[in-house]
Amino acid sequence: GSKRLVALFCPLLSSAGAWPRVGARWGRVAEMHSPMAYRSGSTDITSPYSRLDDTVNWRSAVVSQTLPSRSASFGLIAIAALQGVLTSGMVFGWAPLQLMFEEEGIFGWECEGGKGPCPEQTLRLNKVYGVATTAFCFCVWPTGVVLDRFGPRVCCMMGSCFFAIGCALLALSTQEFDYFVVGYSLLAVGGLPVVLSVMHLSNLLPEFAGTIITIFNVCIDVSSLNFKVIYVLYSYGVSRRDLFTGYAVVPVLIFLSAPLLWPMQKYEPRESPPATESLTGGNSGSGAPGQQQQPRQGADAPAPEAQPKTPLANASFARQATSTHFILCCLFTGLQLLHVNLYIGSVDDQVREAVAGMGNTTMAAGLMIPAPAAPQLALAARATDADLGALLGYEASPDAQALIDSLCSAFAWILPLGGVAMTYPVGWMLDNLSMWQCVFALSFAGVAHSALTLVQGTFALYAGFLLFAYYRAALFGTMATEVAFTFGHGNFGKLWGILYFVAGCANVTLPYIAKMGTDSGSFSYINAAQLLVGGLLLGYPLWLFLREGSEGGDEGEGD
Repeated sequence: GSKRLVALFCPLLSSAGAWPRVGARWGRVAEMHSPMAYRSGSTDITSPYSRLDDTVNWRSAVVSQTLPSRSASFGLIAIAALQGVLTSGMVFGWAPLQLMFEEEGIFGWECEGGKGPCPEQTLRLNKVYGVATTAFCFCVWPTGVVLDRFGPRVCCMMGSCFFAIGCALLALSTQEFDYFVVGYSLLAVGGLPVVLSVMHLSNLLPEFAGTIITIFNVCIDVSSLNFKVIYVLYSYGVSRRDLFTGYAVVPVLIFLSAPLLWPMQKYEPRESPPATESLTGGNSGSGAPGQQQQPRQGADAPAPEAQPKTPLANASFARQATSTHFILCCLFTGLQLLHVNLYIGSVDDQVREAVAGMGNTTMAAGLMIPAPAAPQLALAARATDADLGALLGYEASPDAQALIDSLCSAFAWILPLGGVAMTYPVGWMLDNLSMWQCVFALSFAGVAHSALTLVQGTFALYAGFLLFAYYRAALFGTMATEVAFTFGHGNFGKLWGILYFVAGCANVTLPYIAKMGTDSGSFSYINAAQLLVGGLLLGYPLWLFLREGSEGGDEGEGD
């Protein structure tokens, strides 16, 4: 059955000659996978590009995995990043889409009189977002299984199918044909496989592995801006049906191009060029992902003592998943992601609380330090507020409301664009510093951000926004790189899926924590608790440092 499926793709792959480099490569792959090749047993491929000595067992055939040239590798990475920007994290750009739905009257039929806004409409809209984001977290593990079992091409095509169906449902849904929840959830479930399936491309340029993985993770942030563009087009009179029908072209193109661009099996690391090794220090023992290479197989394999010390990279999946390193990595990432998602979900409330506190403050060194009575005043404001739509119960004056809107709008732009700006520093650190140093920088950023949330004033808010942009970009880039570097790409999908599943379980507490903040009228106690937890999490990079410096210990045992 598998041979028949491959044979069906052979004409498509052979016709790729319009793309000289890609076509030449995939034309040879098509010939190799043809029925004649299987009958003759000939699976040798000659390629003008660099070759990896490793082999990939596929059924009865032994296939030499060819790699694209370095220039072609940069092109593939750019295409993968573009696909990620167009699909991967659109689910998190919910605010403009919610405005569009409200203006169109979606779920307004739930209100008395059949017209919104009303609390019932808000609850239905929140359900759309809540179900989709939950689906995003819990679908990472199944997506990882598909990636590891069937390869990046199948994974990417599967995601584009889900995404296209989601666009179609959002275009066609009405009061009678109510598939808004399903459609938006399919956007979340479909965008993830597209970006997860290209993580292995970091192996094509191992000296930039950390930067490449960071770029792919930042694409998730940038894609949240797509609904802003869609909302602008909607405000100019383009209908929701036309917008989502037109956007469905994107996943269709991704699906059709996947057989031409992406391999059936994940790329294994290529050897870094000597010039790059000299620039980065070669195997200096610093532990930077870009400096470590997987052991090569064959006659010219290096001596055992020259191979990097990465026992978990070659361990079984069960041993990797139950190792002390992976368990601590899951715990660390889950708590850090809880910090990130809680702040994103409550930033409007916290900004409003901060502006409310400025009404009873003293000026000190450019920062607005709240007077002792400010929390009580905020609580009293909530107790006397009759407007259910007011966040934290604060009735803002026109000037204060303008400041609140300005700060919230600034955060909405700083988060994705700041993530893009932080790609280079985060990637440079991952390529040139030890892993424990990168994780320490991430942990310290989380602690510093928690501290800034306890200081009132516009200066502290803007500084917190900028630091948070680095913190979020560093979190996903650093932890994805650590998993890929420590455990290898063989089981990366499943391991990253388990990590996200654990983080998703931790995020189940988000509504309850947010309710504590709104009921008390202040997030100060929650932010103080996050500061304490962040301080404790500094122990993880310390553990990595001690483990890296030990000659034996857990690492020698594969833990």
